[in-house]
Amino acid sequence: MNDDDERLAGLRVLRHLVWIDGRVDPIERDALQRFAGVDAAALDAALADPIPLDDAIAAVEDPEVRHAVLKTARWIAHEHRSQNDDESFVARVRDAWGLEKHFDDPDALRGRDTDISELSRRFTHGEASAKELARKIRDDLGED
Repeated sequence: MNDDDERLAGLRVLRHLVWIDGRVDPIERDALQRFAGVDAAALDAALADPIPLDDAIAAVEDPEVRHAVLKTARWIAHEHRSQNDDESFVARVRDAWGLEKHFDDPDALRGRDTDISELSRRFTHGEASAKELARKIRDDLGED
């Protein structure tokens, strides 16, 4: 599957989140368009595509797209403020992909001993790349 196909598969997962309340708000639409990097027509086509959630989840194979889907879903849940259904959705997708709770719960890492602070400092000073920092975070979290 190429990158465009993966992003569209991820978009189809997120489609289910934004339709929880029966409508797509402008802020949700904007988040989806930024996530997928598609034009309005492609976004409309993906939003109209009623594939079952389990099939949409199974179609996303790339770990980076999975992370981006969950990050976008977490942001939408926060902005949308109807957290119960949105949080249940995020947990369902996260669990289906076998990701740990700490992946999409920023509070779960508080107080957890990681050694990324020095690398973070180096990153902010331009001495380390974003790729190095992302790799270290994934290693610390036990993610592949």
